[in-house]
Amino acid sequence: MDLSAQERVEEFRYLLMEKKKDLQSWGDNAEIKSFIIIKRMMNRLLDGFFHFKKRKGEIVAGSATFFSLLSFGPILLTLITLSGFFFPTTHQARDFVLGAINHNFPNLAPWILKSISQIVSTQLEGNTGFSFINFFVLVYASLGVISSLHFGLKTISKEESRGGFLLDDMRSLIAGVSVAIFMGGFLMLSSPNIIKGWLYTSNASLNDFSDFLITYNILPAICSLAFFTFYYQWSTPKSISLKESFYGASTFVGTFMVGKSFYWVYHLYTKDTLSQSYGNFYTLVVAVLWVYYLMCAFFYGASVACVREREIYQGQIMVGTPVRMSNAQMPPPPSFEEVDDEEAA
Repeated sequence: MDLSAQERVEEFRYLLMEKKKDLQSWGDNAEIKSFIIIKRMMNRLLDGFFHFKKRKGEIVAGSATFFSLLSFGPILLTLITLSGFFFPTTHQARDFVLGAINHNFPNLAPWILKSISQIVSTQLEGNTGFSFINFFVLVYASLGVISSLHFGLKTISKEESRGGFLLDDMRSLIAGVSVAIFMGGFLMLSSPNIIKGWLYTSNASLNDFSDFLITYNILPAICSLAFFTFYYQWSTPKSISLKESFYGASTFVGTFMVGKSFYWVYHLYTKDTLSQSYGNFYTLVVAVLWVYYLMCAFFYGASVACVREREIYQGQIMVGTPVRMSNAQMPPPPSFEEVDDEEAA
């Protein structure tokens, strides 16, 4: 009886030790896999940065920034026209447009917001109505930034587009329409009032969850991640996998979120200095730098997506490996006079 109890105790100890070994082995494997994942991720980000520099991504981003500034007026008028078409009252449309501008370009000077508010009110309260011809002209003028983005993606991917100018223009047009639809959805998801109208119910728990989504911009982040994953894969002339495109989209969205956080910090601690240097136009300088940063982040994400596997550093270079010299590189043997001098010394 005692022997049987002792055997059960020993068996229990054995099983406990085996479970402990399995748990330790699982922890070691998880640590190794996490290290490999982080290592590959950091290597891809670093190699994507060098690919971005080699393909002159900052110059392409400057070109896209220039076209973005030129297209700001047509894009703003297009946004005003669409908001007046979808919202029932002028007050709601004006609040939507001003909220979208203030959300994407925070801390603008009051005189800029006042001027934009007057432009929005004049455009919405006009009796011209909706015209497809005017809308087409505005959209065509706004396609300059899309063409610059498409050209930049061809430069980053090191591939020439095929199909001639007609097919290239059609791809740019489709890309422009898709970006316009995405921007409309993104602005709607970024508006707290619209999201509250969609998600708020009589359930307090669901309302708290909705507040969490609104506070941390979860829905715009998910929408951006999904859109740019497919956009990178479809727009680049070089064929990349969906996983590589997801890497690029994650990089772009993450860089955008980090940059927006530092934008607030930079603006908070350097506002007085910028005001002394540029006066009332300091917000314009910051806005131009912000647009340039966004374009750099976009093309950096494309570089992460388009970098080839053979270009990614795998950490296989040994440090301190002795270098074998050929006979031509080896120094000549010492002469007899040098040997005698060394022996005498």
